[in-house]
Amino acid sequence: MGNSLKVLLMNPIEEGQKYVVDVDPVISRHTGGKTKIGIFPPLGMAYVAAVLRENKIHVQILDPIPEGYSFEKALRYARNFDVIIITLAASNAQGSYRFFSYLKDKVRIFMGTHATALADYILEKGYCDIIIRGEPEYTTLETIENLRNLEGVLGISYRKGEKVFRNEDRPLIKNLDELPFPARDLVDNSKYHIVSFPGKPIAMVLTSRGCPFECTFCATHLFYKRNRNVRSPENVVKEVEEIVSKYRINHIFFIDDTFTIGEKRIIALCQLLQEKKLGIEWICLGRVDAVTELMLGEMKKAGCKEVIYGIESASPIVLANIKKNITLGQME
Repeated sequence: MGNSLKVLLMNPIEEGQKYVVDVDPVISRHTGGKTKIGIFPPLGMAYVAAVLRENKIHVQILDPIPEGYSFEKALRYARNFDVIIITLAASNAQGSYRFFSYLKDKVRIFMGTHATALADYILEKGYCDIIIRGEPEYTTLETIENLRNLEGVLGISYRKGEKVFRNEDRPLIKNLDELPFPARDLVDNSKYHIVSFPGKPIAMVLTSRGCPFECTFCATHLFYKRNRNVRSPENVVKEVEEIVSKYRINHIFFIDDTFTIGEKRIIALCQLLQEKKLGIEWICLGRVDAVTELMLGEMKKAGCKEVIYGIESASPIVLANIKKNITLGQME
């Protein structure tokens, strides 16, 4: 059944919405969307699409607002598909519930941090049929391939009749190098920009997934349980080469929760980037207690123009309460 289905991965849209809703940077790694520094491409959906396509499943991506779709136009487009998957965030939940209320004859799936956190509630309310919890690539694939019998699919919750079922969690993907590169050809990359590189298309790249730190405000642990898995420098550089050669994009946002963890690995990555002479400029996210002068020097030589540090507060009391575990001295 699975391979004959047409699957649509999409970002939400509300009735009358003409602007991109602000989302938290952690969530934007999965959904794309508008943050304080720009409009991000839907990287998480592009990863899922790549896995589905690799397994010969027909898939498309719709990012309605950047692509100029109204609620009604997006709804008409969605009706061409058998399975619709929306990446859910708290800021767009109500619109997504309304959107799915018009598609009860389709298989309706939510994924993302909000869906993972509130899976039972969302299903009990009948807002969708299935929820992909946590890391989505292989869970989505197995769900599409087993829609007739979901009992053995790890990492999902689903509604059958009036009952809600919660299957066991799926283990995290340990070898991230095995994943295909995101299907960036399924989105209009010219629509995505950040303030660091005005007017230039941006590609987001994950060199790792998860974060070992315990900041109380962060939703990353919902997916990765304080674990962190990394890609090899060689695999990351191959993706960057594809971004430059295939998509003609020379500006990168390494969107890891904390890019700068692991001096040896970051230096190896930067030295590989220097060897390739790709002419890229890039930014990343870091922590003030997870950088060294040697690392920063290699990052600069490899094209790094900016490190966004998660300072969060200059109050030691606030920093302690949110378990940030950094000091004012480190900030300085």
